[in-house]
Amino acid sequence: MTTVWPIDLECPCCHKKIYTYDVGSTNSFGEMTTDFRQKALGDQPSNYALHTCRSCSFTGTFHEIETARLSVQDKIFIRIRLYLRYRAMRRQGPFHPGNRFELYAILKEREGWSNRKLGDLYLQAAWASSDYSIERDEYKYRMAAVACYKRVLANSETNPCTNTLIIYLIGEQFRRVHETETADQWFDQAIIEAEKTDQSALADLARQQKTEPKDMFDRDDKTRELLSFIFW
Repeated sequence: MTTVWPIDLECPCCHKKIYTYDVGSTNSFGEMTTDFRQKALGDQPSNYALHTCRSCSFTGTFHEIETARLSVQDKIFIRIRLYLRYRAMRRQGPFHPGNRFELYAILKEREGWSNRKLGDLYLQAAWASSDYSIERDEYKYRMAAVACYKRVLANSETNPCTNTLIIYLIGEQFRRVHETETADQWFDQAIIEAEKTDQSALADLARQQKTEPKDMFDRDDKTRELLSFIFW
């Protein structure tokens, strides 16, 4: 099981206290989703990976908060852009871990992170929203991930094998928000590209998700070992 405990951090932006939780121990004994999330038994540790200041909305990992040295320009950006977004999210409903990933993505985009990494962050935001059954935010974050992944493809930011995996992942995001026709178009493209690059396991997975989709891999499915999507 995943265990967490309360911790206090000091915000590097406004120097107020951040009262939050950190992971003490976790596991990888849960299922793996067909969009490549390895779940734990119990609480999902990724939901405790980021910490947000309630005063200024600075968001980061434990290590980043402990070691951050922010410029004046960064602090102004955080106070204006992130805090306004934070207030808007709070007005829309309870603040949850998915919102932290959004704030973090905004910061990392400013730092110049690649579209691939930003897409991964928004996908993790969608997963967290799903954990809390917040469908509106899950849809928003899945589509934000899709937008980032499309830019990866448009800008030729990765190699052909990784591109094929991203094409599949875009299709899976559309499937999970019930946009079946669009999902099938992306799955068809994934099949074509996978066959070009001898990725038969990925081609088979795309066919399955188009015709007999599953949300989770079977326990004995070797495909997940071949296609594990690596996140930060």
